[in-house]
Amino acid sequence: MRGAIIFLAFMGAVTTISVAPLQNPVWVSPGEKAILPVSLQLLNPTWDFYHIKWSFLTGDRPVLIYTMERCNQSLAASGQQCQQRMEVGDFYNSRANISYNTSLVLQDAQPDDAGVYQLTVQGLDVAHTVQITLILQGTFAPLFLSSSPAHAHLNQTALLSFSLRTPSSGWDFIHITWELISSPKNRPILTYTLDGCTGKAWNWWEQSCTISQEVDGSYRQRAGVQPNGTLALRDVRDEDAGTYLVMVRAPDGLACVGVNLSVSREMLAAEWPSILSIIQIAAAGVVLCFLALILGEHMFWHGDKLEETPGGTCHQSQPPPGDNSG
Repeated sequence: MRGAIIFLAFMGAVTTISVAPLQNPVWVSPGEKAILPVSLQLLNPTWDFYHIKWSFLTGDRPVLIYTMERCNQSLAASGQQCQQRMEVGDFYNSRANISYNTSLVLQDAQPDDAGVYQLTVQGLDVAHTVQITLILQGTFAPLFLSSSPAHAHLNQTALLSFSLRTPSSGWDFIHITWELISSPKNRPILTYTLDGCTGKAWNWWEQSCTISQEVDGSYRQRAGVQPNGTLALRDVRDEDAGTYLVMVRAPDGLACVGVNLSVSREMLAAEWPSILSIIQIAAAGVVLCFLALILGEHMFWHGDKLEETPGGTCHQSQPPPGDNSG
């Protein structure tokens, strides 16, 4: 770890800690600068320190620690003069830094940087945690991982797939994790592991392996995985729409990629027969009512004729005197 002590003015007094990601996930290409943006607000004019820690959860390593302490309370009305200290993990050397609003900045992003990062902000009596996923676009080395967007109708089954190629044919395990990228933390879905693999096969999932699968409790009735790692999500809901993160570990390394799922409410083909039946029944009812009206009118005009007398009483018409007809 390397340390640096700097002094600066932290402007603006606020009343509680509020932290939220401004973008999630973050997409960059290898070699570019990656910025994991967050919004941090401190709303307490009496605070005298806060502690910030960025960690790389996927690789289980610290990125940096940033501390503000010994703040001058006499300047609370116009801002705080504090002693600041920052320590950067050895793996990141001079590549990691933070901006004025505590967003993480990674120079020269590499395939090993792809994954889930966690920010923890702690004050005297409160702590907040958020996660941001960094995805590198393009070819991953040594693993090659790619995906295409997925789409499903409401209540259908969604299939989220990816393409994986490993440069080594002698690998003995592959570990796959599916998560839904969300705030403040990603929602785990399932893990799928092929272990103790032997032999060779044209497709990586066709080797002889010990297979295990663990589904998170919140998805236990809806989520499953196919032999090639494809995520099957049954009974799709509106809230299932979003970006899903698939992370693959193998002896050759680690890679991750995002898969976008869109959900629509378009009419399913299976629903059309029931809708047509309802329309047909309604139309038949209208026709029957119309026929009943015609029949009633016909009976009124062709039944026994009635005439109205001056007294207002209806009597059956009688033939004129002398008329012997009938």
